[in-house]
Amino acid sequence: MVPDTSTAPTGPTTAHSPRPHLPNQHNTTTSTRPQPPVVPHRLLRQRQQLAEAGLSSDAISIALHPAAQTARTRAYSSIQDRFSTWCEERSIQATKAAAADIVNFLAEGRVHLHWEPSTILNYRSALLDMQDDPSRLTHSGAFSAFFTAIDRSALLSFDKSAPDISPILTSFRSLGPSATLSIPDLTRKLCWLLAVTGFMRPSDIARIDASRLAIHADHAYLIIVAPKELRRGRRIERPVHIHRHPDPLICPVDCLTAYKANILDIYPAAPATHPTAPHLKFTPLIHDQRRPFHGIGTQRISKHIQAIMSLITSSRRISGRSLGSDAASKHGVSLDEVLTQGFWSAAGVFDTHYRINRRSQTNLTTLALQAPSPHTSSHCCDD
Repeated sequence: MVPDTSTAPTGPTTAHSPRPHLPNQHNTTTSTRPQPPVVPHRLLRQRQQLAEAGLSSDAISIALHPAAQTARTRAYSSIQDRFSTWCEERSIQATKAAAADIVNFLAEGRVHLHWEPSTILNYRSALLDMQDDPSRLTHSGAFSAFFTAIDRSALLSFDKSAPDISPILTSFRSLGPSATLSIPDLTRKLCWLLAVTGFMRPSDIARIDASRLAIHADHAYLIIVAPKELRRGRRIERPVHIHRHPDPLICPVDCLTAYKANILDIYPAAPATHPTAPHLKFTPLIHDQRRPFHGIGTQRISKHIQAIMSLITSSRRISGRSLGSDAASKHGVSLDEVLTQGFWSAAGVFDTHYRINRRSQTNLTTLALQAPSPHTSSHCCDD
């Protein structure tokens, strides 16, 4: 356990007590001491800070826009609830926790529950978000030392191999034309083809505006409303061009055409509220099979994609976005075109997070061991 070096804890910590368990769904231990509600407290604190800085009520309403607050609350609430329960068992005020309290909580998760470094870092953001004064923790030497050690313990492996997608393509061909497929098969096929050929996340597919879908002779044009990417800190609309494939049985444009005729034109969906920007409306492309006039969310689309991915053998879960962009790069598509289709702002994002194949297409051994021509002078120097 790491002692706090910046401030005294508000209650007993675990430094000198037996290791207690972290709360989970099987542990419903409660305390008679009520904890203040985390989210309202955080919003009240932020509003007070902005007011003290001189912002008007109109300016505060804009700064604390419900869209950003709703997304953050949804992402952080389960983590903050778990920490609050942990604090209750130790008579610690969760919103005024000492650096040692947070470090000890995360250290238990790392050692006894085998949390990955990425999980620890996500927890850090959520726990700092609920504190009255986060700066007193980030300035703590013990707090910084712990997270430096966590960062260094993370291993980023590039030992990956691209799976063979032949079983998927064989399955699509065996099912026949897209226009004759059942609604479940057509939906799964479309989600997978959009992810792979459009380099899209499930959340991107969930945010495609069907009202702006345009299908042309050689390509389809789609608009993703407010994807995760930002440009200069602002939300964007991401355009995607998907070209036709010569084989109609695996052609994403033909699949889109069939989906439009069998679903979109028959069951027009009403405009939906954007999942992270409630002030934005769009018409979902992918419909709920049980409620065909309604769209579905990211989780359901992800399940559709993974249902198709289950047809291939892979030692790790691979996204359609990664599978498609890596295959394009491997088959000679320029890096600029890959970045444009994936809407990546830098090559490093694609290389670090999405590239699978790292095998050179050139025989570098032959070139490295090639003797120089007798008529060619060479000047070499050691590094």
